[in-house]
Amino acid sequence: LYLVLFILVAALAGLAFTSWGQLSRVSELAGTTGAVRVPQLQRIASTELSVTRISLQIRHAILVRTPEDLRITLADIAAKRKVIEENDAQFLKELTTPAARQAFAEFTRLQSEFWPIAATNIQLIEAGRKDEAFDQLVNKTIPARNKMLVWLHDEKDRQGALLTAELSRIQADAHRTRSALLAMTAAIVVGLMGFFW
Repeated sequence: LYLVLFILVAALAGLAFTSWGQLSRVSELAGTTGAVRVPQLQRIASTELSVTRISLQIRHAILVRTPEDLRITLADIAAKRKVIEENDAQFLKELTTPAARQAFAEFTRLQSEFWPIAATNIQLIEAGRKDEAFDQLVNKTIPARNKMLVWLHDEKDRQGALLTAELSRIQADAHRTRSALLAMTAAIVVGLMGFFW
C-alpha cells in the first residue's frame, strides 16, 4: 500500500508539475501576444491611417475657400502628426531586438524626409500659392508619403507573421498539455485498476 501510495503521489505530482509548466508557458505567450503584438498592429494601422489622412487633408487645404476651413484643416493635420508621434514612441518602446530597432530607424528616416516636404506644402497653401502647392503635393508629398506607407505595410506584414507564429505556439503548447494530461491520467487509471485487480 505504501508503495502504491508513493507511485500515485509521484504520478500526480508529475501531472501537476507538467501541467503547471506548460500552462505557464501558454499563459506567458498569450499575455505577450495580447500586451505587445496586438497593440503594435493597432499602432501601425493608426499611423497608416494618419499618414493617409494628412496627405488628403493637404489636398483638402488646397481646395478650401474660407480661412476658417483652412484653419480647421491645418489643425487636423497637426493632430494627426501628434498621433503618429505618440504611436512612434509607444511602438519603439516595445521593440526588443536590434534588428527591429534598426528597421524602425528606416521609418524615422522616411518621416524626416516627409515632414519638411509637407511643411513646405502647407506654407505654399498659407501663402495662397495653390497651384504651386498642388504641384508640390503631386510631385513630392505623395511620393514621400507612399514610401512611408510601403514601410508600414511591410511592418504590418512582419508583425502579423509574428502574431500568427505566437498563436501557433500557443495552440501547440495547449495540444501538448492536453495530450500530457490525457496520457498521465490514463496511466494513473490503468495503474489503479491493475492494483485493485
